Amino acid sequence: MSFAPSHTLGLDPALLLPPERRGAYAVDGLLPSLVVRPRSVEEVSTVLAAAFQEGASLVPWGGGTRMALGAVPRSYHLALDMTAIAEPLEHSPANLTVRVGAGITLEHLQKTLRAHGQFLPIDPPLPTRATIGGIMASSAYGPLCAGYGLPRDMVIGIAVVHANGTRTKSGGQVVKNVTGFEMHRLYTGSLGTLGVIVEVAFKVAPLPKEECTLLALFPSAEGALGAGLAVVRAGLSPMAVEVLTASAWPLVYAPTLPLPPKDKRGYWLLLRFGGPPPAVARQERDALALCQRYGAGEDAGEVARGEEARALWRGVADFGWREPQPPLGVRISCLPRQGVQALALLEEVSSVPPLVNPAIALHASAGVLRAFWSGGIPQDAIPEVSNALRTLRERVHALGGRMVLERAPRPLKDLIDPWDVSAETLGLQRSLKAQFDPKGVLNPGRFVGGI
Repeated sequence: MSFAPSHTLGLDPALLLPPERRGAYAVDGLLPSLVVRPRSVEEVSTVLAAAFQEGASLVPWGGGTRMALGAVPRSYHLALDMTAIAEPLEHSPANLTVRVGAGITLEHLQKTLRAHGQFLPIDPPLPTRATIGGIMASSAYGPLCAGYGLPRDMVIGIAVVHANGTRTKSGGQVVKNVTGFEMHRLYTGSLGTLGVIVEVAFKVAPLPKEECTLLALFPSAEGALGAGLAVVRAGLSPMAVEVLTASAWPLVYAPTLPLPPKDKRGYWLLLRFGGPPPAVARQERDALALCQRYGAGEDAGEVARGEEARALWRGVADFGWREPQPPLGVRISCLPRQGVQALALLEEVSSVPPLVNPAIALHASAGVLRAFWSGGIPQDAIPEVSNALRTLRERVHALGGRMVLERAPRPLKDLIDPWDVSAETLGLQRSLKAQFDPKGVLNPGRFVGGI
């Protein structure tokens, strides 16, 4: 069905944004016919029911920080702006739980929690823009995954509006909840293709009484990763364990970050510790000894605290996502002990001219590498880059890993699938899509296998 901007599906005009606003909701160069901004869960349900009845395709929007993820939409009739569903609905400091609307930004939620000495221990990129619904739908995460797990591990309940407008809930607002299946794990990371997340309940954590960050420079990736994994094996409980290549630092910095330059070549290990002051001091001391054992250079033992440390980790979490955004980024997932091999594969692909000098960050204890290329990709180089990325993916598969394109120009997406899943997983995803969205109106074509 073809839609013109004047085709409003019988929706309340108060929900529609002016046509001139459509440009802000482009996805891979495609513009929606309508932009709808519901103000309540009931209005979200009304919009989805109307779209389902007419077979109108719909793309949910939060802060727009992850809209480069995924394949090109098959069609795009409605942009569903969820940012008005943005209130903290219920916070129980004594029980360490909170329930929020999906449109609230992470930064807004953290400010609410910090007033009670608590925080939600996730740190995806761009928290001033990223909404809770978008974070959960894209499974966005950052360095804190080392100490606290992924966003789905923090969720204890979720509310979703399905493609036909019906509403369901899973879980509740108590940490020990055993009622029914953990459906929130199904919706997390599904890119809004199974339903639109409207509310999320989380378990939260107390703010650490003290924090410190240890920085150490190593001449080799083996030394940096080895030291990071040794810290984890030694039971030191770091909040974050990151390895950065020297070329990654320009993407970590921002004019507002009070950080000294890191212009020395090599591989930087960043360790973040938090807790009671005596425990933090012991972990810092033991981690330093391990870094020295694994060959850290003279910079081993540099410590950042307070605002400097917070700025550093904000920059690391935003790595590759702050403007101006690099045009190409990939994420490789493998076993933590294979991180050095995966990093070597990324560095080898830089022999292709447009892929020279990738900036690489490694969530060391999770085995997740992110690489970004800041240079432009000429149109005539797209086929060569596509072939290089296919070869890289095949070699990652040989390690038992997977490689996803987190950001790529549209001509490149036309040549290589941004997603990378097994045949078994793809079959299950297609079966779920057929059950949850039989008309294929939610984010059509953007998720794995074109579902």
